[in-house]
Amino acid sequence: MLKLIKQTLTTSIVKQGKITCKKVGVPQGSPISPLYSNIYLNVIDQVWHSRGYPEKLSATLHRYCDDAILVCRKSASLALEKFIELVKRLSLIINHQKTRITKLKEGFNFIGFYFVKRKSPTSGRNSIYT
Repeated sequence: MLKLIKQTLTTSIVKQGKITCKKVGVPQGSPISPLYSNIYLNVIDQVWHSRGYPEKLSATLHRYCDDAILVCRKSASLALEKFIELVKRLSLIINHQKTRITKLKEGFNFIGFYFVKRKSPTSGRNSIYT
């Protein structure tokens, strides 16, 4: 089993017509990539909850494979700081171009969906729509 895993992690890639062997990471687009990312990043979910961050920071972590959002009721800056600390401990890199703090009323994209908080046309209550 370990031999099969190693083979999928050392797959060659074609870049600008040249074949190169990737030494780190899973090739982008690999069908096994979502499974590997969920196995590897599961530790972030566990540590986030074991440290009590949902209660202490009023911030819930929502992750889909290697994409994540933090929904915060208080300081989003502090929650993001703690999340970045966790990510750095795993030697991962945050994409700062995709990382931002916003309000639900302004909306945001996550895993191909647009989420926004607005009043429901039927009940008049605030709801989150996709």
